[in-house]
Amino acid sequence: MKFWIEKGSDIYLFQLMKASGTLDDYQEIRHAITHGEVEINGTKALNQREILKHGDEVKYKNAFIEILVRGVPKEERKAPNEIQPLETKGLETKDIETNGLEAKGVEHGRIKRWAAKPLNIEKKIDDEIKDLILKLHNILIKKNSTLAFAESCTGGMLQNIVTDNSGCSAYFLGGITPYSDRAKMDLLNVSETTLASTGSVSKATAKEMVDGLKMKIPANICVAITGIAGPEGGTKEKPVGTVFTAILINNHLFANKYNFSGTRMIIRKKCALEILKIIYKNV
Repeated sequence: MKFWIEKGSDIYLFQLMKASGTLDDYQEIRHAITHGEVEINGTKALNQREILKHGDEVKYKNAFIEILVRGVPKEERKAPNEIQPLETKGLETKDIETNGLEAKGVEHGRIKRWAAKPLNIEKKIDDEIKDLILKLHNILIKKNSTLAFAESCTGGMLQNIVTDNSGCSAYFLGGITPYSDRAKMDLLNVSETTLASTGSVSKATAKEMVDGLKMKIPANICVAITGIAGPEGGTKEKPVGTVFTAILINNHLFANKYNFSGTRMIIRKKCALEILKIIYKNV
């Protein structure tokens, strides 16, 4: 498959997987990348935020995607020293199979439609997260701080953001992902009474989660998150995007309620960004 982007632009690997239709679910995309099932230019890609540019080639199982740029002369479209994986002389690409990989037709215009506002919003959030976590990385090391997470609706996203940085073991102690009510009770000692009376998505639950986390992993910065990322599960009282966080920084509690908007992925990323901001301001 040939995938076209606009001249001067780029795209993250996970966004390409989604936009090209290679995989539709973000959790599946993340699993495929982090488990070494995706290759970029013949090398396993373990970072879902790998930036792809003109000339890059992505392979996943029976899918082969070539990144090309609109407006670039045909003779300049191949990167230097790039091996041509598919010879198409005199044949339609849809009729060719090479090494078990079916050559799909050219994708026309899909990136332009897909890369509208949602992509720009997500890229902006990703850039903010990347900038902030690098600042926090240095601050936490300098101050000998320690960090731990209890993530429900974010599903380990913050732990992934932190551990993308080499050297994070100097401050990151670990995390728990108590997605179900049972896990919240068993792993973090959240009371069944609290869950029954206020629900798993509540300020009270978030506070008990962070207290339980502090007991399990005694970091001086403990973070608990519980919410509804959607697209289902919302109610009139607690619509999709409702998130409660509880953050203990040197035993000072910061408890907040948020009403985020956007896709499931964007809601989770907005939540991660807000938590990083609070830690950055108060550490």
